[in-house]
Amino acid sequence: MGNAMQRICFVSAVLANPTVIRHHYPTALKDDILQMLPDRNWACIRMEAIQLNVKREIARAGSLPKKLTWSDWEFMQQQGIGKLDRTPKFEALFRQTHEFQDLAHMLTRLRLLLATHSIA
Repeated sequence: MGNAMQRICFVSAVLANPTVIRHHYPTALKDDILQMLPDRNWACIRMEAIQLNVKREIARAGSLPKKLTWSDWEFMQQQGIGKLDRTPKFEALFRQTHEFQDLAHMLTRLRLLLATHSIA
């Protein structure tokens, strides 16, 4: 595992409650553990288990790639992105730009209205 992943996993492990790993890692399904720790991927969970000296007693593949968190997967489902989809995704700013322009126009009108009705 690369240094960047080790640092991410280390921070994740330090902040996590090791109880889930100790009690569920040996026998629970990977997807169930990922749901219990939704912001951590399987690679990080496995690294923490190694640090805690907890061994896996079953060998079943999970449904997610090992570097994908359950939270990532939930977001991907909401956006209609497949598990193995690696194409870049972006949202056009066109709609947002028009919304901001409309807001700026409304604020300008409000300023003018207030200026014409202000008591001096």
